[in-house]
Amino acid sequence: MSVIIDQSHYITAAQKVGNDLLKKVIWDGPRCNWVEASLNYNQAQTSIQVNNLGNDIYTGLSGVLCFTTALYAYTRDEMYKEIVCGIIENLKRRYSNDKASWSFYTSHIGILYALYQASNLISDFETKEWVGLKLKELIHSPINNEEIEVLYGVSSAVLPLKILLEDYFPEDLISTLIKIGNHIIDKSISKGNAVYWKPTICDWGLSGLSHGAAGISNALLSIYQITQDEKYLNYATKGIEFENQLFSPKVQNWLDKRNIHKNPSEEAYAMAWCNGAPGIGLSRLRAWQITQNEEWKEQGIKAMNKTSDYIYQSLNSPLEDVNFSLCHGLCGNAEILRQADEIMNTKTFEKTIKDVADFGVYHFDAVGLDWPGGVLTPNTMKPLSTLSLMMGSTGIGLFYLKSANPSELKIIL
Repeated sequence: MSVIIDQSHYITAAQKVGNDLLKKVIWDGPRCNWVEASLNYNQAQTSIQVNNLGNDIYTGLSGVLCFTTALYAYTRDEMYKEIVCGIIENLKRRYSNDKASWSFYTSHIGILYALYQASNLISDFETKEWVGLKLKELIHSPINNEEIEVLYGVSSAVLPLKILLEDYFPEDLISTLIKIGNHIIDKSISKGNAVYWKPTICDWGLSGLSHGAAGISNALLSIYQITQDEKYLNYATKGIEFENQLFSPKVQNWLDKRNIHKNPSEEAYAMAWCNGAPGIGLSRLRAWQITQNEEWKEQGIKAMNKTSDYIYQSLNSPLEDVNFSLCHGLCGNAEILRQADEIMNTKTFEKTIKDVADFGVYHFDAVGLDWPGGVLTPNTMKPLSTLSLMMGSTGIGLFYLKSANPSELKIIL
């Protein structure tokens, strides 16, 4: 790579994502939204359909709001602020208390968190007050039927709720986290000295940060850190014990059993934030950070080294196979390495992270190609360009903003 790429290129890459939003935005009075292609799995054969964006963090407006909020914070460009305000108005209009869910990535906690961050930045005190009212309703709503895992359930709610409640209702923080922690424990299934949880997507326990024991155990450890109630530490340890039963010393990764019913004899191993060594390794380092358990730190470091090696394999693969998404692409794995360095107070993976950022600028941004995201089109299995935070361009833009100034921007993964 003969071109010298620096932080200014990263800002430019993020601004191009923002400018693409400006070109594609659809206004309805003070509210705005976007339409884009997505996959319809509700048919015998998967097909592509076009819809407006939903409300959630993972693929919807709240995720786009996270990016545009950060972009406006960097640039102070009033055009981006206009989009921030338009998304805020649309999310508030479409917010419903019916069937409230505590998931950060796919439901109410994520929506309220995105609105909270945006309202703080632009000093929108009316929206900040509105968030407080909805938050109060949510934390006093039943939790009995909530899913457990990170992606669709309560395990992703702990850290954003801590941020929200410390600002709005600090007196409710402990009781809310205890409610979540007890719900997670009540839904656990014992297996010898280990425990596991049934995820949304299958009827058996899984490894992984998104659907499996890593993310759930991390939620329990965060609750333990705040409450100092050792029963949460105990169940988190049992969850990690279950997950480590799925570890392969030969592969240096945890078995991915999501599709084992289709081919029981085939062993699958993922390498992403959502499933596999990157996300699990990050969870181990967070577990070490809370408990100082050196065994968990060692597991985390080994997983981070494997993640770095995998990144370089991906950088050397054909461009048509590259995926840059936060969920299960290069940006997500690089962001995990960045968080690992932050947890350990090192710069071990600084070069790997920069190599990912520079590769994207050189091969995609500088030549005007769409960012390859995490959704693959049926039949061709080529990346579908989307706007979403975890699967598409706004998440990639957020990664570049973080790469431009790591100390200024926090990304919850």
